[in-house]
Amino acid sequence: MLVEVIKGLTPEDRAILRTAGVSRQLLHAWLHGERLPTEPQAALLAIVARADRHRLQDEIALLKASPEQLTVLSKLFRRVQTKLKNKHQQPND
Repeated sequence: MLVEVIKGLTPEDRAILRTAGVSRQLLHAWLHGERLPTEPQAALLAIVARADRHRLQDEIALLKASPEQLTVLSKLFRRVQTKLKNKHQQPND
């Protein structure tokens, strides 16, 4: 989502971000995964781009997560997925 939001910025959006202190170089670094926005920068980006702020911040948090944290999240997701699948496969009473 971060890449799509940045690619979808209009020239006017970019000008607003520059006025707020987000340089072209910083946008380039975000676009190419060299850096990630801070929470305030992500909030500003979401507002200017009219994007879902929470979804954008969630994606950034995942990108910042360590491999160990991602492993735990992946196991939790699989467990929930299995429970939902089993629940839908039970016959209706």
